[in-house]
Amino acid sequence: MKNEIIPFNFKGYSVRSLIKDNAPWFVAKDVCGVLGIQQAARSVENFPKNEILKVSSTYLGSRGSWGGASSFLCVNEPGIYRLIFQSRKPEAEQFKTWVFNEVLPQIRKTGSYSAPAVEGLQKSLMIAQSERNTYKRLWEEERHTVRRFENRNFLTVADKREILTLYINKYPVSAIQRITKKGRIRIKNFISEVLKMDDPAMDAMFAEWKRADASRGKEAV
Repeated sequence: MKNEIIPFNFKGYSVRSLIKDNAPWFVAKDVCGVLGIQQAARSVENFPKNEILKVSSTYLGSRGSWGGASSFLCVNEPGIYRLIFQSRKPEAEQFKTWVFNEVLPQIRKTGSYSAPAVEGLQKSLMIAQSERNTYKRLWEEERHTVRRFENRNFLTVADKREILTLYINKYPVSAIQRITKKGRIRIKNFISEVLKMDDPAMDAMFAEWKRADASRGKEAV
């Protein structure tokens, strides 16, 4: 069975596999189709080289067409788990269980593939999970940084009034920044905008502040 294509079916999805160098490989496109991952080639481009295998389309029983793929990318066990951790579909966990409990045992039973050491598989899973946790942490940190930047640079009516009051009372920008906890550039920009205003624009700004006061008064009642 060394060069035989072994097709499996998961909830209507066909997942092709093969044995090469005494190890099971799975067509990345098929796996990504199950997991709802777009662009299989891009999804595996940063995988370690020993987790990816390029196989001829004729070898997989697929006819090439003009402009069509002449080869397919395959992934091994660790590669499958990396793809599973990329998926957001609820079926991803079911797919992992299916591969581990049904597909691999069947390949081992009918083919020449011998089961890897449990420690090795667990290590691959731990590495993949660690990478997923790292990406999640970096994403959370980036989102927090963006939110903090937006908070520092967004001025409410109350912020504008406080900044202008402090400026009129001859507080330096550094002191205004320390008191209001707003970004220096945003404070300077606002003061610059105010200094350029003509009388109608200034009246409009004060009218906006009065409306905000009235609105807050109604909410308090």
